[in-house]
Amino acid sequence: MLIRDVNLIIAAVVILFAQIEAQAAPTEGDLKQRVIKRQLSEASKKESWNITVDYPEISLAENKSSAGFNRNSKALIMDRVNAFKKQISEDKAFNKATLPEGFGYDLNIGYSVEFFNKYLISVLFEASEFTNGAHPNHWSFTLNYDIKNSRPLKLVELFKNGSGFLAVISATSIDQITKEQGDSADSDWIKQGAGKDINNFRAWSITKKGLKFIFDPYDVAPYAAGSFTTVVPYEYFDSDLQKPILHTISLISFIDGNPPNWCRSGFFPKENVNFMSASISGDKDTRAYFYKDDGSCPNGKECLGKSYVIPGDELIVSKNYGNYLCSWYQPKKGAETVGWISRDQLSFGDQNSDPTDKKWLGTWTFADSDLHITKSDETGLLSVKGNAFWHGLGDNIHIGEVDAVGKPAENRLSLGGSDEYDCRIKMQRIGRFLLVSDNGYCGGVNVTFDGVYQRK
Repeated sequence: MLIRDVNLIIAAVVILFAQIEAQAAPTEGDLKQRVIKRQLSEASKKESWNITVDYPEISLAENKSSAGFNRNSKALIMDRVNAFKKQISEDKAFNKATLPEGFGYDLNIGYSVEFFNKYLISVLFEASEFTNGAHPNHWSFTLNYDIKNSRPLKLVELFKNGSGFLAVISATSIDQITKEQGDSADSDWIKQGAGKDINNFRAWSITKKGLKFIFDPYDVAPYAAGSFTTVVPYEYFDSDLQKPILHTISLISFIDGNPPNWCRSGFFPKENVNFMSASISGDKDTRAYFYKDDGSCPNGKECLGKSYVIPGDELIVSKNYGNYLCSWYQPKKGAETVGWISRDQLSFGDQNSDPTDKKWLGTWTFADSDLHITKSDETGLLSVKGNAFWHGLGDNIHIGEVDAVGKPAENRLSLGGSDEYDCRIKMQRIGRFLLVSDNGYCGGVNVTFDGVYQRK
């Protein structure tokens, strides 16, 4: 692959968004300084038990914020410890005559900090205890704490009453667990343990990817299968379901990227999804409006845009946010329109791709960029040559050039080297369009092949 930049300029541009920075999680070094590991270790020869428990405390500049979490963290642990001691006391009274020599009861609890910033902390505790059964028991519990308002968070407090949020969590969890268990999945067991019962989701935590749920042994499978975890992405929760606190929490999901509700032309080709073609359903008078992506959009009347499409218009859709799909429309003349469209107004035809090379061959253009795809001399390979431009001030022009071969796999084609700084390009054929994205190393500063191309 050949890449040429006429100005031979290498630069880095860093953009800091104050809002994202404010929501950003502390670095690993920060966490070590702010989280203090406390340990409780007890043993009783007389009662034949051992207890080793770890739990976190935090140290923030605002002492009141730290104190509230620290009290709750310790109290949560002590409740488990006292319940264990009570159970052992009762069990020992019953089994004392048959207790083997050297036999002991054990309780061990550790923790991991799932998320932590100055507003929220989410801690997952994992416990193991042996209480004279056939095997040790393993179980999980969590502490999700609103540091700003000094109070623990309950799952139901993230959603509006009667919003149906449990249906979203349950359906997603059942699907993920079923796929993970494969041929050994017991659908009745899974539906019972991950069904629409709030008690099934008692152990949950906040993560950057979404709300995480932990299912202990026996919850959705036999003991030998162990525990299972599921993650429900924040964008699965329609804004109509959310209380303001969940919208705030969902911002953490784009610390390393864009907000989950963003749907914009510049980022559209880079979505790591399986793009699909779609059209508008309805009669000839139907209008499907694009919804905005700022604030809490696309939900709400204030999010309704002025642009719309009608039956017969061809769209490309990517990711979803609740009941909306990020949609791209390119008219015959003029600039593209990108925004959210309600799934209810979209229909999807046959997505099977043409198995021949003809769908790839030709000259494809997007803005000032072009790609020429021909058959390579090597059987089964395609040759891709093209140029991309970025126009700066005056005569300042940066150029990227690609000259590579690759083998298509159905409607996808990947090009480029394996080195970190090699130019790599991904292409996907959708209807009459060619979606292209690169890794940022395919030319000079600001040069990119990203775009939705059409064949000349």
